[in-house]
Parts: sequence; C-alpha cells; structure tokens
Amino acid sequence: MKNNNGLAKYWVNIDEFVDEFKGKLDPLLINKLKEKFNILKNSEELLREIENILPEEYFKYLSKKIKDLVNKKYSGEQHVDGIREDVPPLKGDFDVVWKSPGAIALTDVQIETTGWKPNDAYSLKVNHYSKDKDGQIVSKREKPLFIRVPFKELGEHKAFSVFYNYFGKKNYKIRLDDEVVFTVHNNSGNSRQLYLDIEYLLLGKDTPTAGSTALFLDVSGSMSNILAQMATLMTKFLVNLEDTDKVTICFAADRTGGCKKGTYDFRRKDFVGKDNAIKFISDIANIPQFGGGAYDIMTIQSAIDYNMIDFDNYIFCTDQTLEQHPNSQLLKDRIKKFFKNKEVYTIPVNDESKSYWQNVYEDTNIFKPLDLH
Repeated sequence: MKNNNGLAKYWVNIDEFVDEFKGKLDPLLINKLKEKFNILKNSEELLREIENILPEEYFKYLSKKIKDLVNKKYSGEQHVDGIREDVPPLKGDFDVVWKSPGAIALTDVQIETTGWKPNDAYSLKVNHYSKDKDGQIVSKREKPLFIRVPFKELGEHKAFSVFYNYFGKKNYKIRLDDEVVFTVHNNSGNSRQLYLDIEYLLLGKDTPTAGSTALFLDVSGSMSNILAQMATLMTKFLVNLEDTDKVTICFAADRTGGCKKGTYDFRRKDFVGKDNAIKFISDIANIPQFGGGAYDIMTIQSAIDYNMIDFDNYIFCTDQTLEQHPNSQLLKDRIKKFFKNKEVYTIPVNDESKSYWQNVYEDTNIFKPLDLH
C-alpha cells in the first residue's frame, strides 16, 4: 500500500513479531542465567549440607553474630553539641570538659583544629561519678575511649560502636552529670583553635542499658494478684540490656517472720543472656507462688544474705516498705553498706509504691524507681 507521497506503507502485527522474538530469546537468557547462577540450584539442599557440616554450637554462634549485627543496642533522639576553645601557646595538656545533659549514648565526635603540628595528640575519656543523697561526689571512675591519638591536619570524624554489638563490646552509655573530657596534648606548645562536635543519642529514661543484672521479685501472698503485671514490667526492663549480659532472677517470700537466711523462701535462676530470661519471666507458670508474706522486705535482704555482690545492676520489685521489719534501722544500715556505689533500682507496682520508693531514693540515694509503665 502506498500513500500520497509515493512511499510504501506497511501494516505490522507487533504481537506476532514480539512472540517470535521472545520465543527465540527466552531460552538463550534462561540458559545463560542457569550458567551464571547455578549456585541457587537446590539451594535448600545446600543449606542443609552446610548446617550438617557445621557443629551445632558453632552454628548457634554464627546465628548470634548475625543477630547482634542487625539488632540495635540503643535508640533515642540524635543531638549535636558544638564546642569552640582557644588552646594557649603552652606545652602540656589542655582539657575540654563537657557534662552529659542526661542518659545518653555517645555516637560520634568531630575534631577540627588550626595550627596543626605533627607531634600533637588528643585523648578522650569519660568520668563516671557516684554521689550521695546530698549530691556530693563519693567516688569517681575513669573510662578511656581514645589515648594519645595524633591530630590529623584536615580534621577527622570518629564514630563509636553504639548501634551494633558486632563492631565492639564497649558500652558508651553515659549518665546525667557524667563528664566527657577531651584532652589536647600540646607537645609543640603551639596556639590553636579547637572545634569539637559531640554527637549523642538522648535516651530519655534513665534506665540501665547494659551490665550483669540481678532481678528480685517478691512472690509472697500479697503480690500474687499482680504477678502478670510485675512480669511485664520486668520484661520491659530486660529488653534494654545487651544480648550478652548475664541475668539472674530471684524469687523471695517470708512465710515465717524469722527474718534470717534459711527461714524464708528463696529461689534463684541464672541465665547466660537476656533472651532466655525474657522467655522465662514471660511465662507466669515459671513464677513460684510461696504465699505468706510476714516481711516482704526479705526480697531486698536476700541479696545481702546470699552475698550477691558481683552484679552491675540490682532491680527489686516489691510493694512493702523498709520500715515493715522488726529491726528496720539495722536492716537499712546493712542495705546502705552493701549497696554503696552500686546501681540499685526498684520497679514500682503502683503510684503509691512509686511515691514511697522515690522518697527512699531521695533519702538513701539507692532504690531509684524506674518508670516502665
């Protein structure tokens, strides 16, 4: 068929053309893909073979490593605080001190300086302070993060192992009023300007997020009606821990009023990591119910009686007060001595309990109530 300008015009059936092209091209593509990706053939059988080759425990270890890699340790609001300091032209160390605004996790520091000299260096550390009830410092613990790192001429950005356990086991959580100290080792004696950005996650609630933890649960008769609530609150706490932290859960109840080791009920369960502890405490059937409850403060006394001194965190869940004990003042003195400079918290079961433990915390600087509701 021709049109007016004399050029030939054809009607083409596109479907027939595409079908024929596809019919010839598809087998070629499929064959090439099979050649390139032959490893995917019988993939399930290959995985089973790999699993059989690997020892069971090592396979679990690899699984845990993968889990650690993808599970975040912390979450919170990202903040950046910028600092500018003039370093004087003097040989020696020059400290820049930054106080934590709350419970935070350090994520990064960015460092820029003028007047670079090749022999100058810097260090970074955290000062952890323990204070008494009046706010006076009673102890100090230093944690070095960097030690005498040479300055780079163009500055640098250092990131911490905050988000993933796989890249490091250090805990970069910092509490309220702890100090981050950046030290310039000015070996050259050169003057300079220092520009320092401290980047961090504001974690919000001042809840311990790492460390070996002992949880003590009052399972006397008075607590039997709220066991499910207590188990839920403890689970909320446990999820904040790192996977590798050991956890011990203790159950206590005093049915005799003897107030001495061996006269009250006590049961202890140890776990290598938090996951098994969470699974255990989430099942109410695993929680013993001893009944009774002459002096529920045995829940706290049990930590002393059984000399449980090797934990970073102590968490207590009981509704009774320290005064409900025949030797309340003597017991309080023992408690203060045993838990001195330790991280001790309570999980209040209701508003009345929360108010009571807040007063105890203000009076003793221990048993800080956690808001997990």
